[in-house]
Amino acid sequence: MPPVSSSLSSSPSTRELSGCYDCFSGFSVAWSCLVVIGLCTYVSFHPNVPRPNLSFWQKIWRRVQLTIVALIGPELIFAFAVRQYVVARWFVKTWSPANEKVSITHGFFLAMGGFTTPLNNPVVDDGNLDRYIKPIQNVSEDEIKDKSKKDYLAKLLTLWSVLRFLATLVQRKVKHTPLSPLEIITLGFIFIYILTLCFWWDKPQDDSQSASLTGGEPSNVPPSRSWKIFSAADLNGAVFGNYPDFDPSKSQAVPEFWSVPSPGGPEHLPLVFALEIIAATAFGAIHCAAWRTGFPSWTESQIWRTSAVFITCFPIICAVLLKASGRYKSDVPSSLRRKVLIYINYGLVALYIVARFSLLVISFTSLRTSLAVDLKCCRTL
Repeated sequence: MPPVSSSLSSSPSTRELSGCYDCFSGFSVAWSCLVVIGLCTYVSFHPNVPRPNLSFWQKIWRRVQLTIVALIGPELIFAFAVRQYVVARWFVKTWSPANEKVSITHGFFLAMGGFTTPLNNPVVDDGNLDRYIKPIQNVSEDEIKDKSKKDYLAKLLTLWSVLRFLATLVQRKVKHTPLSPLEIITLGFIFIYILTLCFWWDKPQDDSQSASLTGGEPSNVPPSRSWKIFSAADLNGAVFGNYPDFDPSKSQAVPEFWSVPSPGGPEHLPLVFALEIIAATAFGAIHCAAWRTGFPSWTESQIWRTSAVFITCFPIICAVLLKASGRYKSDVPSSLRRKVLIYINYGLVALYIVARFSLLVISFTSLRTSLAVDLKCCRTL
């Protein structure tokens, strides 16, 4: 790869004759990738119903934090979507009599904490489902969809942006033009969020209101003063979907990554966990496509390759460690060994966050050469 100084010395006419770059190439790559990632994140991510009476700024802060999670760990969002899809299907199969059917939209609305009791507690446990199944069936699917603020214009814009982005990549590949690391990362986001949207297709999006099953007005809920969105349990909930300490009778909303009703809900099937591992591994492997891409420095190249390999192997390593730690649940002498394995997993999660952050940073810093050339080109023009 030519040094930065030689690139800066290239005149615009030379670049145009070479056909390798367009003016503002670095800016256009960064802008198109950011637009695609932003639109994919917005359209595909369907959060649970938030706590009632959040202020406007609290809702914005909540969405910002959830977006950060979606950018750092998009495979967690995919796992979240798979679990809620399983719950929605289970609800339709279990609680849909022959003459009084409920739709999969009802199932998703249940999994996201949309149905509430007279005291504004989410209807998610088996006892409440048995008690409120008739009122749930009386809530029409159209009424649930009316509460959802689905932006079909955003979906069309996202589809057009993704197709345009993919067409550009194919065109450049045909011309044997190397792709930038940022474009490789964007390709990974497209892959994981298309899968996520497939499982969440029937889930209401951006619901800020629950459906009270009282037949009247719900009880007054004081405005929330807490700006805390995530708790320590959310890390476990994001990976596995279970919150052992969550008590629906004492809560006004389900946790952010809640998906599985208890105690009568579907079990966490091994097939679901296998899907999560496969998708997460494939997402990491896409980053390895930039293995031979020219980086501005040797250090950036090595950090990228190490991080890409790590996030590819991370799901399989964690699955093996979790399986090994499960062997030592019952016997007391081996409990220390189990704790060590669990803490190793937490350490790997911390390294994963560092690796993901490193990939994001390098994907932008690697554009500095082309950005500098663009600026030089503009000044020359």
